[in-house]
Amino acid sequence: YVNSGRSGGGVNGLTWATSFQSLTQALAVARATPSVTELWVARGTYRPDRFPNSAGDRFAEFVVPGGVSIVGGFAGTESSLSERPD
Repeated sequence: YVNSGRSGGGVNGLTWATSFQSLTQALAVARATPSVTELWVARGTYRPDRFPNSAGDRFAEFVVPGGVSIVGGFAGTESSLSERPD
């Protein structure tokens, strides 16, 4: 789970309550964890140059690992895909 509007740093991204604030961080975990096949992302603006190691890097990019889907537009409280707003 990823929610840029969440206060504090993400713990492990396993729930909305422990979601990552950075899509870059969630993608790094997905690359290192083959069992991750889907990332749920809350509404918001996500930029690859906002993570501490790439701050201000205008060439920073999101790299989505093969086999991983990104599903966006969540409010940040859903527990199933069918609850996602239209």
